[in-house]
Amino acid sequence: MITQSTPYQYGNNELSKMFLCTFLGSSSQTADSDPTESFTLTHLTPSCEVPLIILKNKIQRETDPERREALQRDYHKKIQTRAKIERTMQDIAKLASPEVGTMPLKDRNPLTGLHNMKDVAEHFRLTFSEWCEEQDDGFVLSCMHVFATLLESGVEVARIKEAVSYVNSSEH
Repeated sequence: MITQSTPYQYGNNELSKMFLCTFLGSSSQTADSDPTESFTLTHLTPSCEVPLIILKNKIQRETDPERREALQRDYHKKIQTRAKIERTMQDIAKLASPEVGTMPLKDRNPLTGLHNMKDVAEHFRLTFSEWCEEQDDGFVLSCMHVFATLLESGVEVARIKEAVSYVNSSEH
């Protein structure tokens, strides 16, 4: 009779203590001799930049002049939209928190007030719906840290929403 059995304890429990390299056929000494410190990152691309890089590569590979010109127009439109989004985020940050200025555009703080962030982000999405419907929504999402920093620095949700609405009305 088994007296010390607990549910889901089947098989050889010593396997959980073994290194993965043992199963792959190499020794742990080989794994230890190749430290992860020798790994160097060669190229990191933010996810919001990927669509632009793909479009740039399409332009370079395109052989049809008309199609290349259309792709270049699309590329320049995306660049202009990004610049407009960055200017808008700067304006919102300045209006919402003049004493902080453009600092929220550079710093990325961890977000603790998720409900407030959702409220501000939803207001931004509804106010600037034309950007959120375009393909460049990844870039818009990458700018949300501005709102997070404003919220973390103590700016009220209503003040940020007022700044978003004001900047939107002044652009149209």
